[in-house]
Amino acid sequence: MVMKEFVLPVYGLKPGIHEYSFELDRSFFDFFDSELFRDPHLEVQLQLEKTSNMIMLHFNASGDAEVMCDRCGDDMIIEIECEERVIVKYGEEKPEDMDEIIVLLPSEHELDISRRVYEMIALNMPSKSVHPLIEDCNQAAIRRLSTTEEKQEDDTDPRWDALKNLKNLK
Repeated sequence: MVMKEFVLPVYGLKPGIHEYSFELDRSFFDFFDSELFRDPHLEVQLQLEKTSNMIMLHFNASGDAEVMCDRCGDDMIIEIECEERVIVKYGEEKPEDMDEIIVLLPSEHELDISRRVYEMIALNMPSKSVHPLIEDCNQAAIRRLSTTEEKQEDDTDPRWDALKNLKNLK
């Protein structure tokens, strides 16, 4: 399956700069079975520069999305901004480990950029999404977490206590 609005015709495209704009919402991420965001509002700008022997793609994404706070579990909004440059070359075989280069075979006349856009955004997600201030977190969840941490500190294994006593004898 492909998302038609992300399939760019490159055959017959005149040399020069061409600009595209895409609005990404929940349906875009549902297409990839992704649960990265609950309510994304992203805009992707693409500047495509075609020359006689290659195509340069410059992606620029910005917007915000609702995610779950990793600390308290409440919803929060994060800002997303990322960009990526990709070279599209014409060739006979596709290289395997080249992230910045796409090779179009002579039989291919279109370029599907949907996966490239998805991966760019997914890879630029923060590794940890938390409210900037702990005061913005759900305070009931924070209290519950702190009591759980205290219980874990109080629950010590008696074998460790015996070892601690040996250490104190010196």
